[in-house]
Amino acid sequence: MFNSVVKLTGLSDEKEIKALTEEILGHLRQRKKELAIETHQGVFVYKVILIHVFSYLEAQGNTQRIAFLQKILLIHPSHYKNPLPGTSQQGEPDT
Repeated sequence: MFNSVVKLTGLSDEKEIKALTEEILGHLRQRKKELAIETHQGVFVYKVILIHVFSYLEAQGNTQRIAFLQKILLIHPSHYKNPLPGTSQQGEPDT
């Protein structure tokens, strides 16, 4: 997951990469029941990663990286722009 964050964000600051990776892992821990029943667990995890990466890039104002990823990703933006069911726009669990 750490490597995915590095490749998707283009970050080199290990602290930022680690923080974003831990945020993603925390999200997955909170959704472990859904993950356990998911037939395509890898896709589920990838969507969560993308939600967090795009949220991070938007918060940083990194529109160039966002545009680059949107051109190369083989997944429709609706899968990472819209949060997973039960989450906010940033991919955080609804309370």
